[in-house]
Amino acid sequence: MEGQALLEFLVELAREAGVHVRAIPRSAAEVDPAPRSGICRIRGSPWLLLASGEPLEDRIEAAAAAVRTHAPGALEGRYLPPAVRDRLNSPRERRG
Repeated sequence: MEGQALLEFLVELAREAGVHVRAIPRSAAEVDPAPRSGICRIRGSPWLLLASGEPLEDRIEAAAAAVRTHAPGALEGRYLPPAVRDRLNSPRERRG
């Protein structure tokens, strides 16, 4: 599964689990410090923020972390493509 398809699949899983998803436009990268993708809570609800200016790998890991954190029960008994299951079972180190 290619990177963009993996990201889209993970984002859809996060949405199904009740995570709100927002893309941070590339123009926001002009601020210092540049925004990073990640998970937060706003008024008690989980949000996944994806910074368009960040590398695809960092956005994929943020989406996978959102699914691991907020949807573990929703994954039981569900078919997941091997690339998705691998990413959910093996978190990658984020660059810092």
